[in-house]
Amino acid sequence: MDINQVNETIEELENRETTYDTCIKLASLYIVRDKLTKTGQNKEIIPHPNIFPQYNNYVENKRKYQLKEVSGECLYSCMNLLCLEISDFVHNLYSSCDTEEEKIELKNVISSLNSFLL
Repeated sequence: MDINQVNETIEELENRETTYDTCIKLASLYIVRDKLTKTGQNKEIIPHPNIFPQYNNYVENKRKYQLKEVSGECLYSCMNLLCLEISDFVHNLYSSCDTEEEKIELKNVISSLNSFLL
């Protein structure tokens, strides 16, 4: 079964009127797509947007915070947004792993990062 054909059919159905029958077909196709990607067949690497704009936003607000131009709440909000972006990036990276070895290596890297924070 071709993952591209499954994705095209899903896209077609998602653009149709939402009916019970369409939802049933979509649910089945989502399951098929998940099974195909979990077996590593036709695995797509999910592109991730550049996280530097969010980081630059944090740095700019950190500078303003140090100059007492913005509140700590503003700074923490920027930090949380940056952390969410990083978390999403790591999730996409993990999802694109093809083998158990890759996943283990990524877990080791994340674990060493986590120990850095403690």
